[in-house]
Amino acid sequence: MRAWYIERKLVKPRTCIVIGTPGIGKSFACGSFLLHQLLHYEGGLLDVVAYFVRDGAYVIHNARPGVPGSVVQYDNIDATVNLIVDMARKEKGQKRGFIIVDIGSGFTEPSSALPTNFWPTVVLTSPDVRHYDSWMKDRDGKLIYVNCDDERDLKAFVAWQKLFPLGQDAGITDELCKEISDEWKRVKQRIEQVGPLPRFVFSRGSFGSRFVELDNAISDITLNNKAPYMGILRMSSEWQSDHVSHKLVKLVRVRVGLNG
Repeated sequence: MRAWYIERKLVKPRTCIVIGTPGIGKSFACGSFLLHQLLHYEGGLLDVVAYFVRDGAYVIHNARPGVPGSVVQYDNIDATVNLIVDMARKEKGQKRGFIIVDIGSGFTEPSSALPTNFWPTVVLTSPDVRHYDSWMKDRDGKLIYVNCDDERDLKAFVAWQKLFPLGQDAGITDELCKEISDEWKRVKQRIEQVGPLPRFVFSRGSFGSRFVELDNAISDITLNNKAPYMGILRMSSEWQSDHVSHKLVKLVRVRVGLNG
């Protein structure tokens, strides 16, 4: 963003595709953190942030001297796209904007009309290439892969949930340690069954649904359709953009080709 709006080093703004396993917190963690950072970047560099999520959008106007900030919710995605296109093109160089698209229920890929030639854009998505592959071809988008949490991350979150409400001056009692230990045992058991995915291990309802989904996926493996699964179960297969990988595998970045 600095290279585009301040240093003017880029021919066009960057488009980034942030890819992660469903359930790791792309919306509630990455999306929310990114929005907060954008609205406070360089003391309020941006005028507008457009956030597309589910079947609607939010257009956030940053505060300016004498003008309070505001948030406008839109239920029609196409109408919102037209609005920000007009805003970006008609006020080029005057309105500094940023676009966030959270791919989930509501739409399958970003709108082709988004003004990515004028405003930087970030797309949050699962590894399903149907959500971004054709859309990013003409935009020279950069792929950013987000790892799943490991057990240490989730164990730390379990402790934080218990400790944060108590305040900084609260002491750690034997009873509190037991509560944390018992809660971690429950979470660890869920991790062993559905993987280290916060959405599913910290919600009893989501865990139950995910467990049934995985159980059904494994039960559906037969002699006729087992081939795509065998490489995964032997841990020797790369990510496949189909139902096989999405049901049974977590996405993890690895470094290859390094000496030693």
